[in-house]
Order: sequence, then structure tokens, then C-alpha cells
Amino acid sequence: MLKKFSVLIFAVIQILFCVSLTAIEPTKEWLIENKGTVYHMKVNSVTFNIYSDSGINFYSCIECDWSNIYDDVYYQVLKSEYAIIETDANGISHLSARTNKKPKEENYVKGYFPTRNLAWCVDTEVTDVVKEKLNNLGINQNHYWDTYHEYEGTHDITYDVKVYKGMYQVVGMSIDGVAIEDVIQK
Repeated sequence: MLKKFSVLIFAVIQILFCVSLTAIEPTKEWLIENKGTVYHMKVNSVTFNIYSDSGINFYSCIECDWSNIYDDVYYQVLKSEYAIIETDANGISHLSARTNKKPKEENYVKGYFPTRNLAWCVDTEVTDVVKEKLNNLGINQNHYWDTYHEYEGTHDITYDVKVYKGMYQVVGMSIDGVAIEDVIQK
């Protein structure tokens, strides 16, 4: 009897463990979606690649204060670190500092946050007109042999990142506050 009971308890524990694992990611996404704050994170570098006839990948380097896009230190916030988000009077944010201590404010991201190569995909017909619009904005096509280049355009290009208690999700890319999808499809 005791043997059957212990097998039953073990099976229940395994089932609960599996259910909890499958519930973590949807819960995290729900929290970010429903309770998160959108930050418009300024980019230092932005390029695009064409991944098919119907889509474009944009790659950006998020602005941070501890180094620049040419430094090896720039790559990311490491697993046990936090990056503090600062927002200026215009509503444009950047990463101001890294720390190992959890900030008291809620304007931070936790753990592996790639400051380089953050990608946003746009489904659109890739035409010469679209490529020309991007080039006119100062967003050039990336080739694998290219190095990073600071964005020197006259527009505010931002990644729209929704953040809730350190968890984050990239939700868009904007140029002067207008979604990139709207900019290239006009």
C-alpha cells in the first residue's frame, strides 16, 4: 500500500512540475502585455536585411552609457545583471547603468538583454521603393562583412520595448514616433 501511495505522490509531483513549466512563459507574456510599460529605446546603429520577398529584418544597437557599439563590453547585460532605463524629457529612453543589485524602481531589465543585434521583423513586400525609403532615412542594408556604424540620421529611431519588473518584450520599432510598418508602407 505504501509503495502504491509513494508512486502516486511521485506521479502527481511530476505532473505538477510539468504543468508549472508550461504555465511560466504564458504567464510571463501576460504580465508583460497587461502590466508592462513601453519604453522607446534609442538606437545607436540600425541596418536591415531582407529575409524573404515579403519581409525585412531590422537590426539595432540600443544606446547604453557604459560603452559604445565598437567596444567588446557593449554586447549585453549578463545573466545576473540589471540594466537601468532612463527616459529623457522627450520620452526617449536608453540604458544608463548596469548593476548586480535589483533596482528599487521598476524601470529596468533583468538578465540577458542584447544591446547589440536586437532584431525586429516587418512583413512587407520588399520593393525598390521600400529600400529607397529606408536608405533615405539613413537605414542601410546590412551585408555580413559590414561593421557596425553609428546612426547619424536626423530622425529619432527607437525600439519599442515593453518592460515589467525586469522582464521585457520587443513590441516594435518607430521612427519619430511612427511605427516602421507605417513609415515604409506610405
